[in-house]
Amino acid sequence: MTLPAPRPHAATEAEQSRYVAERLLDAARADLSRADTKASVLLSGGLTLPVLVGTRGMSSAAGGQLALWAVAGAAWLAGIGLLICAVLPFSGTRRAQRTGQVTYYGDALRDATVEGLARLVEQAGRAPVEWLLTQFHDVSTILARKYTFIRGGLWALVAALGLAALAALRG
Repeated sequence: MTLPAPRPHAATEAEQSRYVAERLLDAARADLSRADTKASVLLSGGLTLPVLVGTRGMSSAAGGQLALWAVAGAAWLAGIGLLICAVLPFSGTRRAQRTGQVTYYGDALRDATVEGLARLVEQAGRAPVEWLLTQFHDVSTILARKYTFIRGGLWALVAALGLAALAALRG
């Protein structure tokens, strides 16, 4: 990791605060991009799971084996659904609905007039560090939701694979 170049002059407290807020936001955005990549890769792999597992013994399955196949299929569907939720874009946060600030593209949809957006941008410009930290909070909230979906989807796919393998072995 390389450190940023030293500043040529002594920064004021406001400049230092803004610098830290910008770095926090940059890090959260980078993590958001990595989460999207992870979810996309898991989704691609999860979609191939039925092909990899195959349908050996499925047509003649009965009783407990059939139940295992059914539960494996349900777990697979749940995993795919959760990963799709992680990949889909989020259109805002609950905070934006309460405060009226604009920090994310979904927030701009609430007040779609140019005058309304100009007023919100002017408001943000009066306190840029607060705006950066609000945006950092929003991105972090979205990131946490994405990782919740990713974890749930991953565990559902792992369960589906295990159950399908068990059903195939019983056949």
